[in-house]
Amino acid sequence: MNAIVIPVSQDTAEKVARIAGERGVSVETLMSDVAVHLVEQFETHKLYLKEAERGRHEIDEALELLRRP
Repeated sequence: MNAIVIPVSQDTAEKVARIAGERGVSVETLMSDVAVHLVEQFETHKLYLKEAERGRHEIDEALELLRRP
């Protein structure tokens, strides 16, 4: 496993620890879950943009399909 070290203010560190405590997990587990979620969101966004670009040139064809009875 790798470690990512990020400096945060004392206030932020305390809030993160409180959130982790309320969720019943360690700060490390919480931050690991946050990192995984961030990566998933980023990859989903990239896929969305790729698919949107791919379909951008098919607008007329898609509209014609919608007009069919």
